[in-house]
Amino acid sequence: MSNASISGFIPNWFWNISSSIQEIYLSFNNLEGHLPTQLNVYPRAFIDFSFNLFEGPIPLPNHGSNLLDLSNNKFSGPIPQSINRNYPAFDQIYSSLQIIDLSRNSLAASIPSSITNCSYLTFLSLGENNLSGTIPKSFGQLHWLQSIHLSNNHLSGEIPSSFQNLWNLEILDLSDNKFSGNIPAWIGAALGNLRILSLRSNSFSG
Repeated sequence: MSNASISGFIPNWFWNISSSIQEIYLSFNNLEGHLPTQLNVYPRAFIDFSFNLFEGPIPLPNHGSNLLDLSNNKFSGPIPQSINRNYPAFDQIYSSLQIIDLSRNSLAASIPSSITNCSYLTFLSLGENNLSGTIPKSFGQLHWLQSIHLSNNHLSGEIPSSFQNLWNLEILDLSDNKFSGNIPAWIGAALGNLRILSLRSNSFSG
C-alpha cells in the first residue's frame, strides 16, 4: 500500500486486524492524524509509516519488531523510554529491532540510553529533529551497528570513546550539531569498516 495516493485517517478496523499482519508498508501516502500509542502488531513485524503526515507522540509496537520507520512525518515530543506502566519498557519492546528510522520529524529532548538494548540494531537514523544533550556512552554496546545518522539536531559534547567498539560501523553522520572537543585519533584505526564520516558544521578541534 505504499505510494498508493491514500489520504485521510487510518480507520479503526485496521487496528483490529493489524496483529495478524507481518509487514505493514504504508509509506509515501498522505495519511494523517495520531497513531495509537501502542501499535498492535505481529511479532517481529516490519512497520513502515514513513513519508506521511502523522503527528503526535512516537508510537511503540506491542511486540518486538524488525523494522520501525516513522521518518518524514510530523511526530513530536521525546523518544519514549516506555509506553506507560501497563506495557513493557522500551528496551523490551525494541530488543529485536534491526532498523530504527525516526528522522525528519520534530522530536525533542535527549536520546534515551535504552535504545542501546536493541542488541541487533544495524541502522539508526534520528537526523533532522530537535534532539539535544549528548550521545549515550552505552551506544558502544551496539556491536552490529553499521549506520548512525544524527545530523541536523542540537546534540553536544564529544564523540564517546565507546564508539571504538563499533567494529561494523560503515557510516557515521554527526554533521550540523553542536559537538565539540578533539576529533578522536582512534577513528581511523578502530573503525576499520568506516566508509563515510561526516562531522561538518560542529565545533570540533584538532
